[in-house]
Amino acid sequence: MQKIEIVELQDIDYETAKKEILGYYQKHREAYPDEAANALGIELELAVKIVKELIDEKRLGVIE
Repeated sequence: MQKIEIVELQDIDYETAKKEILGYYQKHREAYPDEAANALGIELELAVKIVKELIDEKRLGVIE
């Protein structure tokens, strides 16, 4: 049986979401974008877009 988690989404602008996601990764080091999105209450699509941007900016690394 799977556990269902209800996440309340924040009404948040892009730059604030980007700062929160960067802070989340600084604290947790390794996480999937959906984990960050759920923990912060940010829409998944927005979180994925921001994570990709942070990787492109070399502010987040990719673990292979």
